[in-house]
Amino acid sequence: MNLKKTEKNLTDLLNKKMGLEFTYKTEEGLLLANCNISLYGREKPITCNLWIFEAGSVLISFLCGEAPYTARVLDAASRFNSEVTFLKATVMSGVLNILHEAYVVEEKLLPAYVKGILGVLVSDEVKKNLEELLQACEETSLQS
Repeated sequence: MNLKKTEKNLTDLLNKKMGLEFTYKTEEGLLLANCNISLYGREKPITCNLWIFEAGSVLISFLCGEAPYTARVLDAASRFNSEVTFLKATVMSGVLNILHEAYVVEEKLLPAYVKGILGVLVSDEVKKNLEELLQACEETSLQS
């Protein structure tokens, strides 16, 4: 995958057409892109990170903020994982992370693929389940 061309194509779609403010950085064999995104009218934005590897694999991460490692939060994460297709919730180092991995994406299809995953994130299925998970995280944090 040509990372310079990929960055240009993503910039055209995400920044110019969709109005998001992604920043890009290329390292050896890897294109990193990130942006804070407001989601579901929530005050706290989430951080979207894209790791695009020269070999064609992609990792998309949505860092959603503090997530105490409690039974309630882990139960909500488990329900999210059983109800939602294409995204998986995990709690790592006290942070809620929603992940998507793709092993091989063709260069010319990558912008549409990323747009599709962003579309999944705002879908009714994910919204219902993620709002429930975020609420569990926030309420548990307040009790601590």
